[in-house]
Amino acid sequence: MIALIPALRAAGEKDEARFAPTPGGDLTMALAIGTALAVGLALYVAAGYPAGFATLNGIAAVLPGWFWQGVTLLGETPTAFALGLIVARRHPLALWVLVLASLPGALLSRGIKHLADMDRPPAVLAADTFNLVGPALKHSSFPSGHTITAFLVAGVVAYVSPRWRVPVLALALFVGLSRVAVGVHWPLDVVAGAVFGLVAAWLGIHLGARWRSGASPRVHLVLVAAFLWGPVALLVDDWGYPGSAWVRVPVALAAVVAVAWGYVIEPLRSARASGHTAQS
Repeated sequence: MIALIPALRAAGEKDEARFAPTPGGDLTMALAIGTALAVGLALYVAAGYPAGFATLNGIAAVLPGWFWQGVTLLGETPTAFALGLIVARRHPLALWVLVLASLPGALLSRGIKHLADMDRPPAVLAADTFNLVGPALKHSSFPSGHTITAFLVAGVVAYVSPRWRVPVLALALFVGLSRVAVGVHWPLDVVAGAVFGLVAAWLGIHLGARWRSGASPRVHLVLVAAFLWGPVALLVDDWGYPGSAWVRVPVALAAVVAVAWGYVIEPLRSARASGHTAQS
């Protein structure tokens, strides 16, 4: 612990510039949000709320169910926790920004779901008219919570790492499309989720720049302990998608290994090396 605290403090100081708001990051967010809004408007004008569902759901059916189960699991909250732990030791501020972004993200997701209370495809379509993979969820369709989570995480990464912008946003889009593929969301739910997730990520970055106290070493360690719920939850529950083990288990184990190595093994090795140096 003695060796870990200064190491976390040094890593956090390096992160301050990396996670600072920039005109380029703001422009990227604005373009991504604007594009999503334009797509959503075009879909709605073309065919209303269900626009594009039959086409996308039918095309996705050519791929096996276990594939879409794994992809859609990437949008679960415990997966986001586990991914945060994988990078937490090298980028302590990332964990704090994710926490700050998750507050408006959860508010937008839960609040609007409750207010809109839109029916999902299984509630209005006959079972033999579309492809359903996993549980037949029927209510609280708008917006897609999985998509909000995916774009929240991807938005933070895209903001601070320009070279990763295209792949992480593409992956988040794929997670959103998986919700249509498994038959529990309309495409407009996914578009709205993308917008809300990116807005939450933008807010997280800007709030993190004004409020750094959550990135202090001791608060960080508390967050790491809380985030361990993520990999544990992934290991003990399939979240309604038993075919997702090919994603769920590796992500969970990677998070556990990252925490064990970065917060236990490596500090102990550093302490022992320092002790040997002092004795010699």
